[in-house]
Amino acid sequence: MQDLLIRKANIQDCEGIQSVHMGTSGPWANINECIPWVEKKIERGYYVQVAELNGQIVGHAEWVETHDISGKFFYLCVMQIKAEYQGKGIGRKMVDDGIREARDKDCTKVVTIPEEDTGSEKFYAKCGFTNGRQIKSISLPTNDYEYSQSYSEADSAPFEVIRECQFIFGLSQASARHMWEVYNKKPAGDNRATTTLISDAGDCIQICSTYTNPRSAWVLCWSNNLKPIIVKDILTLGKSKGFKEISFDFFAENEHYFHEFDKKAELYGVETYKSVTFQVLPKSSKTGKVTHLQI
Repeated sequence: MQDLLIRKANIQDCEGIQSVHMGTSGPWANINECIPWVEKKIERGYYVQVAELNGQIVGHAEWVETHDISGKFFYLCVMQIKAEYQGKGIGRKMVDDGIREARDKDCTKVVTIPEEDTGSEKFYAKCGFTNGRQIKSISLPTNDYEYSQSYSEADSAPFEVIRECQFIFGLSQASARHMWEVYNKKPAGDNRATTTLISDAGDCIQICSTYTNPRSAWVLCWSNNLKPIIVKDILTLGKSKGFKEISFDFFAENEHYFHEFDKKAELYGVETYKSVTFQVLPKSSKTGKVTHLQI
């Protein structure tokens, strides 16, 4: 593919990006949502990437540098190739370009979550990614409990929580930076209300309605000393804001936070697993062969 160009996107590419996502879910499939979304991501320093073949945009991806408590990595939030151009090596070239960008930013690894039931896991394995931690999802009904500690309401979560605190809940994407951006730097037209509470102990909780169900909310939570009782605090907050259920996404090793709710989760929520994949970059050079390690 001599005429294939992988490059940084600009706002004029939105019609092409929208055509790549035609018939899919997400903000890119609707031009009125795609333009403000892409504009906001470019403004916020994302690496918005397009694949252009013979002058036509046939692929789109978004990457974001994440510097959290575990270190600095480059996160692939989304990648989509037009159906008729899949299987032609375009996605692999976009990943290779993303890895070059990650090296330029001195990231230690690149990270993504393969989309289930699409063959993505095999694709990323061929690109050198290895399976890492597992993410679990549970939905629970809201309820009126007593708060376990004192909270103050804030306009937004401070950006510093990304680097200073453990990201406990909210892992629908495995990047605290990306999820912080989704909740705290919404594009024009995203009018979903987000509520933020910060405890005296430094725990930070955010809830926001989902895109598809205004009575259901997602939660983000950062903490360095989290206790299981905080789950009840989150459900109480959700109830006070009129939500019927809260969805929790978390690393499987944190499942113990929900032991008290096992029966309710079985009856009320759907449990799924997602695999996080990693590719570790060599520390010695920004160029050269990539090494692949099990995380």
